Amino acid sequence: MDIEERGLKKFEHVLANLGAYISSIVIFITTLLITIGSLGRYFFNFNIPGVDEISAYMLIVVTYLGLAYTLREDAHISISIIVSKLKRRIFEKLNVILLFVSLLIVIVYFYFSLDALIETIKKNELSLTVLQTPLWIPKSVICAGWTLFFISMFRIFIDNVKKVFYRKGSK
Repeated sequence: MDIEERGLKKFEHVLANLGAYISSIVIFITTLLITIGSLGRYFFNFNIPGVDEISAYMLIVVTYLGLAYTLREDAHISISIIVSKLKRRIFEKLNVILLFVSLLIVIVYFYFSLDALIETIKKNELSLTVLQTPLWIPKSVICAGWTLFFISMFRIFIDNVKKVFYRKGSK
């Protein structure tokens, strides 16, 4: 593994871990908010405005910033029952193709997410809720999540390409 490869892997690990840590903290904060909101309503007949809205935004943070870490840990849902029947070399080649197609799809998702973010910023859009949250905030998180996901997927793609096409003794 050369220095650039190690650098990319370390960079990807740092970013994926950062996303996972932020997601973990956000899950904890969301749990606290919902618990405090529920206890307040039940015991004191007091409602904290916007708890449901904040929880929804926090779900966006957890989902999108956790994508890269989940990919790196191979924890996404897969159809292993089908691919487990394939020969290892066929599976590895198929995996390279699927990763390439997935990279293209992530680029498309990122493009449209970025386009939506830019429009939101231009129009200064706010949510139509009590908090009137600037919508550039959750849309920025979505773009950041797609970016982290792309970096992790690209690094895994490169690793797989090297394994399939540059293996010692392979032709």
